Amino acid sequence: MDCKERLQAYFQEHDVPFETATHPEAYTAQKVAGALHVSGHQLAKVVMVWAGDDLTMTVVRASDRVDLQHAADVLGVDQVRLAQEAEFAGRFDDCKLGAMPPFGNLYDLPVVVDPAMTECGEIVFSAGTYSDSMKIAYSEFERLVQPQVAKLVFDQPIAAPTSRATWSGSATAADASWLALFPVALSSPQLRMGRAGGLCLATGTRHEGA
Repeated sequence: MDCKERLQAYFQEHDVPFETATHPEAYTAQKVAGALHVSGHQLAKVVMVWAGDDLTMTVVRASDRVDLQHAADVLGVDQVRLAQEAEFAGRFDDCKLGAMPPFGNLYDLPVVVDPAMTECGEIVFSAGTYSDSMKIAYSEFERLVQPQVAKLVFDQPIAAPTSRATWSGSATAADASWLALFPVALSSPQLRMGRAGGLCLATGTRHEGA
């Protein structure tokens, strides 16, 4: 069972509505933003760190960087450092490296979420490959994962793409208004999703930076 299949089974077991999306292959959070034609400020990325002696999954917006020194203070440890890919690759044997979903609980890992993520109505995340994503309500993510919420970002956000995505599927009046404001050519990636409002995308990162 690959990562996407595992997630689908997990959501079905816990009665969590979910949707899926495909896009051209991309290997960093910012490049995923470009592939989806979505602002990087709407995306979140998974950053693997060592918090003291504990391998930890952190989740922040793609346009933000984890401030390692301040994160150590917030988490109450002597040091937080970026984990090297070789240090966590074995934990994620059902998905491609850098395409991990933010469900550390499925991999016996603690999850720490920056407060900015909690403001998202929905969260979209990598589903184990460089071209598959899934979406659920943030409230469902919180119910399943029960992450620690701690401020991880203290510096200025990095630059992010400013283009928009086309969302296909059932649309409410609010969705129609959103799409009318941001029309996109039919050649854009087709995403099997509904409402775009309040969207955040959580994707694994090849550690282009915290």
